[in-house]
Amino acid sequence: MSLDSDLIKSDLIKTKLENVGLYYSIRLYNSLCNMRWQKNGEGELWNSSFRAISNLLLILYGGYVYCTGSEGVVDDEIANDLKTLGWEPVPY
Repeated sequence: MSLDSDLIKSDLIKTKLENVGLYYSIRLYNSLCNMRWQKNGEGELWNSSFRAISNLLLILYGGYVYCTGSEGVVDDEIANDLKTLGWEPVPY
């Protein structure tokens, strides 16, 4: 169970990144950084380094996002999108 693989497989996330682009990419980056995520409210928590999340966005979006200053701020739209994949934030 891995959030990054769920994001890569998600048509919803791919579509939003294609249509909204950099703005969505930055909000996704901020929401993933400095935050733990849990799938379906159970099991291990997922978290990752800033650099690994930037590399994930390079795969998903084709652009590099790093050090925005808002890492750890979970955007409402992103939270809702990830909830459709079964993931919810678990603050530190």
